[in-house]
Amino acid sequence: PSEVKFDGYRVMVRMEKGRATIITRGGHDWSAKMPVLVKAIEKLGVKQAWLDGEIVVLDDKGVPSFNALQKAFDHSVLNADIVLFLFDVPFFEGYDLREAQLIHRRQLLEALLQEKASEHVRYSAAFEADPASILMSACRMNLEGVIAKRSDAPYVSRRTETWLKLKCQQRQEFVVCGYT
Repeated sequence: PSEVKFDGYRVMVRMEKGRATIITRGGHDWSAKMPVLVKAIEKLGVKQAWLDGEIVVLDDKGVPSFNALQKAFDHSVLNADIVLFLFDVPFFEGYDLREAQLIHRRQLLEALLQEKASEHVRYSAAFEADPASILMSACRMNLEGVIAKRSDAPYVSRRTETWLKLKCQQRQEFVVCGYT
C-alpha cells in the first residue's frame, strides 16, 4: 500500500494508564508544546500503547504546511491547528505487535480510529494502486510525495527497505565555497 508523505514531524505517542506522551524521533518529550493534541489523543480511550504517526498543520487547501507547523509551536492559538496522522501501532493494550504484518497492525489502528478519530487525531489512509499513479496524483495535489510500504513487513525502529519514500520534488543540498 502507499500513503501520503506528510510534510511534518514524525512522532511516537506513548500511552500509559490512558495518559499520552508525544515523543520526537530524537527522544524529546513535546507533550507540553501540544496540550490540545495530547487531550485529543487521550480521548481515544487507549490505556497502554505506542502509536506511530506524523504531526502536521494543514493549510486552507488541506495540504500539510511545514512552515505553518513551525509557527504553531510559537503561538498557543495556532497550536490548536496541529493534527496527528497515525499510520502504525507497534504496541497495543499489552500486546507487542512488532512482528505482526503491517496490514494487520493498520487494520487494528483503522478500527480504533474509525469510531474515535477527531479533527486532531486521524488515520493515515493507504491506497491500493500502482505507486507511480498515486505519486502523480500526490504531486498534482501539491503534496510532498508518498510512502510505499510492504504490507507483510514487521515493525522496525530504524530506516528500512520495506518503506520507500517517493518524492514529488527531487532536491539535493550542497555547499559552494571558494577563495581569491
